[in-house]
Amino acid sequence: MIHKRQTLRHLCTFGLMLAAWPLVRAQSQMRVLVPFQPGGISSLLANTLVSELNQIKQQNWTVQHIPGYSNMSAVRSLLEAGHQGQWDLMIAGPTVLTIGDSMNPFMSVKADSALKVLLGLIQGPMVLISHRNSDLDHWQKIKRSKRRLRIGVSGLGSPAHFVAAHLDKSVFAMGDAYNTDGDLPSMESLAKGELDLAVISIGSLLPPLDQHYRVLLTSGAEPIEWGKHNTVPTMASVADTPEAQAFQFYNWLSVCASAQMPLHMQQSIIEAIRGIKAAGAFAAVAGATHHQVMLASPSDLQQQIQQSRVLLEQYILRADLSNTLGMALKH
Repeated sequence: MIHKRQTLRHLCTFGLMLAAWPLVRAQSQMRVLVPFQPGGISSLLANTLVSELNQIKQQNWTVQHIPGYSNMSAVRSLLEAGHQGQWDLMIAGPTVLTIGDSMNPFMSVKADSALKVLLGLIQGPMVLISHRNSDLDHWQKIKRSKRRLRIGVSGLGSPAHFVAAHLDKSVFAMGDAYNTDGDLPSMESLAKGELDLAVISIGSLLPPLDQHYRVLLTSGAEPIEWGKHNTVPTMASVADTPEAQAFQFYNWLSVCASAQMPLHMQQSIIEAIRGIKAAGAFAAVAGATHHQVMLASPSDLQQQIQQSRVLLEQYILRADLSNTLGMALKH
């Protein structure tokens, strides 16, 4: 009987420890989740932000990478994990940022109760890249080849996916045309000659990576110069081509907070983002001065999303993909 009581007491103690574990973890370690592979622009933002937060509050902030959270089913799990307090901050891409809105027609998850988008938003152009040995008109040449293009994109329904679909409509229906691990797998495949093109965020093309690729087109307003020998044409400089007309997307990264995070801590994070912007630290780390950390009010953020939704609707009409997207919206 004594042995049974001791066993029961031990089980109760263990149960209380498990119940208290989330609180202990929250006090000892704050987790920033990056749902992409290490090494991309998401990692740079997360590490810069964590460094700033640790200096300001002297808390134990850490970065955790969990690749593969770009598709719809995985995002549901991601939001639920945030609702349960398993992460405190998340560096999210456009797939997560626009949940509950109609910018991304593949998403139907409501994020209001699971996370809050803080007032920090990164906006930067997307680029169409090829192997470094290709010509600047490489994408025009392979477009005339009549074969299915091998285009690397990251994330089903992402801006990169829409750009790729405009270049080759079959990409929309092909399950092997995209990955959910960020830009780096596409870049690696491109360097090996396994892809014709890749659509990535400009922030992922950092030195020394840029020496392996040629930027064919950028969605930025101004040409981007990489060294002395490669000036990239913008969509404005080739505006008479349908590819350029559709290539108007910017790649967004947002800082999302768990719904359980106290308001004063959210404010501390916003202050840290302001510090990064004021010091120019993020641009220095990313090596891309055309990236900017934007501080938007909720109304400004909603306006950004609305503008992107309009762009997507215009793009859908041009690319004649209305039926495909209409079917996706019904699910």
